[in-house]
Formats: sequence, structure tokens, C-alpha cells
Amino acid sequence: MTCRPIARGSTIPFSSAVSDAGNNLIGPRETVTLEIPCARALPGSSVRIAIRAGDIMLATVRPEKISARNIIAGRVAEISRTGMRVTVAVDCGGVKFLAHVTAGAVESLELCTGCPVWLVVKSHSCHILATSHLAQ
Repeated sequence: MTCRPIARGSTIPFSSAVSDAGNNLIGPRETVTLEIPCARALPGSSVRIAIRAGDIMLATVRPEKISARNIIAGRVAEISRTGMRVTVAVDCGGVKFLAHVTAGAVESLELCTGCPVWLVVKSHSCHILATSHLAQ
């Protein structure tokens, strides 16, 4: 994964591998891009980031004029329920994300397998776990 500085922050192309804890662990493979605070990584360095599934919001229409910097189009791949928790797996062009939502959100958004959604992720919800080159 590489950091590319831009005016508002840094963008990082990534792929995902989902951990058992419900975190989206991001490694370097696919083409989705995130804007994240990249103060600890130098441009061109490889990084690994994590996004908590509870930090991802879902929308059924593309959000506009919001402060969250990352709006990613995808399709619901799976909806699973464990007790009160509902986990929605979203395929974003080959990159899979998990989002934790309420049963009420699934109902009011009318979420179903195959329906289009947009993930909304604040840049500060993206956490750098490791990088090949740290900034001094």
C-alpha cells in the first residue's frame, strides 16, 4: 500500500482481510482508495490499516456535503445476525468490508443481498497498524 500526499491528507489504495474481532484489516492489493491521516508514514511507504466495523456507516443513496472524507460504493454481499448485532458484508469491487448496524437500520434502509450501498468512513476512523517507513 502506498501513501500519496494530497491537499487534504493522504490517499491509500487497499484491499481487505476481515479479522474475527470485526475489524477491517487493510493490506496492499486492490483499487479502493481511502483518505486517511498519514502523518506517521512517508509517501510511497507500505502501510497496514484497520477500520472498526462499528465505525462504518451505510447509506442507500450517495451521501453529499458531509464531513466524512471516504464515500465508497459497494453491494451488500451478506447480512448476518448474532444476537442483537447485525453484520453487513459489503463488496466494493473485490474489496470486502464488514459494517455493524442495528436491526432497525437494516429494516429502515431495506438492506438485502445484492442491493447497492455506500460506505461512509471518517478519515480518523482509519488506523495505521504498521508501515515500512515512518516519518521522523
